[in-house]
Amino acid sequence: LEHIEQIAHGRKLARLSELAAAWRLMLLLEHPGNAAIDVLIARTGGESGLAHTLRSPHRWHDRAAMGFALARWHRLAGRSSAALSILGQIEQACLANDNVCHLARARGRIALVLQQRGELVAALPYLYSALDHVALTQSWQAIVELGLPAKAMLRSLRQHDPQTVGGTTRALTIQALLERLSGDDDPAGDIFSERELEVLAQLARGYSNKQIARCLHLSENTVKFHLKNLYRKLDARSRESALAQALQRGLLRGSGPHADQPLRPG
Repeated sequence: LEHIEQIAHGRKLARLSELAAAWRLMLLLEHPGNAAIDVLIARTGGESGLAHTLRSPHRWHDRAAMGFALARWHRLAGRSSAALSILGQIEQACLANDNVCHLARARGRIALVLQQRGELVAALPYLYSALDHVALTQSWQAIVELGLPAKAMLRSLRQHDPQTVGGTTRALTIQALLERLSGDDDPAGDIFSERELEVLAQLARGYSNKQIARCLHLSENTVKFHLKNLYRKLDARSRESALAQALQRGLLRGSGPHADQPLRPG
């Protein structure tokens, strides 16, 4: 993460810097009560900063990253209404801009907040919407990124709704998600090829296409081909967002002498 922040600072990439702040907040939230959390939120502007981002077009990764981080902060502190308010803003922005990917992520989180405060029935429409998107697109990460709380939520859904067991599409989707949430697989899994991970490592160093090609003994066209695949698999449209997504998914090591090296499939 520090490596990403250094790239953002050195190249004056404001959006990457904002994304890195959101990822750092998510990491800090793994240890609630850390004083650094409040400092970071104050530095980024908190809800007022998010409101500004929501008014800016074409900034989906920014608004989703910080919005989801702030919502999680409120949820972990027991402020479910504040969490729902933020997630509702993101949901409305997604609907207004027809962004189905982040809509599923927002609704999955809304469902989780409602389920955790004992309102499973109210959570069902949001959860069903997210599950239907996952089933249609196989965007497993939309739910898996919620971690163990999502596992408990899906199990509660199974107990509540008999239609979620058996051979229905929704039942199979839930089973596939539970298997992913229970596994200890390498985050790179079988999704990224070894060459794609090598290109990702060079990308994290801030190398240009020509530099990556020279380093890996490839043609620039081949590098562009691998970058195109990386962007597609990471749901990214720029180098900054690709690095941010890779960091979020655990594909880049956070510290040590090889911090810019991706995790390779086992």
